[in-house]
Amino acid sequence: MFDEHGSFRLETYKQILIIELVGSLNDLLVKRLLDEFEVKTTRLAGKPWGTLILATHFLLGTPEANSVFKHCEKTFQKKGLSHSAFVYKMEVQRRQAHKDIDAHPDVTRFPTQSIQEALNFLEGAGYPMSINDLSSLGFTIEAN
Repeated sequence: MFDEHGSFRLETYKQILIIELVGSLNDLLVKRLLDEFEVKTTRLAGKPWGTLILATHFLLGTPEANSVFKHCEKTFQKKGLSHSAFVYKMEVQRRQAHKDIDAHPDVTRFPTQSIQEALNFLEGAGYPMSINDLSSLGFTIEAN
């Protein structure tokens, strides 16, 4: 049996689920992410919500983790996800994170290398959050 690899952090802010991915993720870690997602999103239920995915320190996932990510995405869609901003550093991160995602007509995605662009996208969709809000939650924001 393998141990978990990588790490993540989940926080909610108003109607936004913030997901930070760090390192190389395997299926064990991604399954735990899904379990914690279930707990965190109970307060978002009943209304549309958005995600801010911080993946600048994501180093890729195993093929097994990718299949669990696909399951996560379907679960997110069923629970009211309407907008998703994905902040990445390298193009390979964006490609891997989106290659197995089934497009959903009710979910608008915005991949970017700029945290400010991601926040502007979410604010335009009705999910306001600032850099200061992220910092107050303990996220370290890198200039880009």
